[in-house]
Amino acid sequence: RGIKGPQTISWTDPITLEFQVRKPPNSVPLIDQLKCSARFLHVEGSTTVDQFTLAADADLQQLAEPLGQFIKLDGVKLAGKAQGAVRVQRVKEGFLVQGDTQLRQMNLTWFTHQPWQDEIVSAKFSATGQIGKAGAQRIETADISVNLGSDVATLQMTAPIPDLAAGPWGSFSTRIEGDLSRWQKRARGWTTLLDDWQLAGQANLQMQVRLSPQEIECMAANLQARNLRCIRSNVWIHEPTLNVQTAGRWECTTGI
Repeated sequence: RGIKGPQTISWTDPITLEFQVRKPPNSVPLIDQLKCSARFLHVEGSTTVDQFTLAADADLQQLAEPLGQFIKLDGVKLAGKAQGAVRVQRVKEGFLVQGDTQLRQMNLTWFTHQPWQDEIVSAKFSATGQIGKAGAQRIETADISVNLGSDVATLQMTAPIPDLAAGPWGSFSTRIEGDLSRWQKRARGWTTLLDDWQLAGQANLQMQVRLSPQEIECMAANLQARNLRCIRSNVWIHEPTLNVQTAGRWECTTGI
C-alpha cells in the first residue's frame, strides 16, 4: 500500500515465488526449480546440466488492472489469455533457443482509439549461436513465424550476426500474407494513416532486408495482390492482379 500523488494505491493480490538455486564448482549458478504464481500469472522454470526451460501463462486484463496503479497506462487497454514456453539448450560449442506463444481473445488499444483484436495469435521462434571467449554473442540462424488466424507473417535470418551488440545485424527475409482488410484493421491500432482508406483483397509481400548501425537497406521487395480494392475519397483502384517490385535504403545519420 502506498500513495501516488493524491491517490492511494495498493496491491492486495498475493504473489508467491519459490526457487531453488545451486552453484556447481567452476560454473554459473543453476536454477533447479522456479515457481511464481498470482491471480494473473503462473510461471515455472527448471534447469538441467545443458538446458533451461521456462513456461508461463497469464490473464492480460487481470495483469493490466493492478499494474495501472503503478505505471501510467492512460489510454492503454489490454485483454486476452496468454501462454508460452522457451527452451535454451547447450549444443556442442553453442546454444539453441526455441519457443512458442499463443494469445487468445487478444484485445489491445494503445496508440490510437482503434483496438487490435484477434481471436488467436500464435508464434514460434528459434535461434542458434555461440558465445565467444570475450563474451560476444554470435547468432548463426534465427527465424520466427506468426499466425493471426489465416494470415501469416514470417521472418528468417539469411546471414549470421557476428556480434549481436555491435552489429551489423545480418540480413533477413520476411513474408506477410493474408487478407488486406484484416491487416488494415490491425494497422489502425498503431497508426491513423489508414483510417480514410478501404482496403480489400489477398496480398503477399516478400522483402529482403539488411540491417547495420549506419543504414537499413531493403534489397528487394515484391508485392503481389489479387482482387485488390483500394478506395479513398479521391482514389479508386480495383485490379484483379497487381505486382509491384521495388528496393530502397534509409541512412540512419541523414534520415533519408
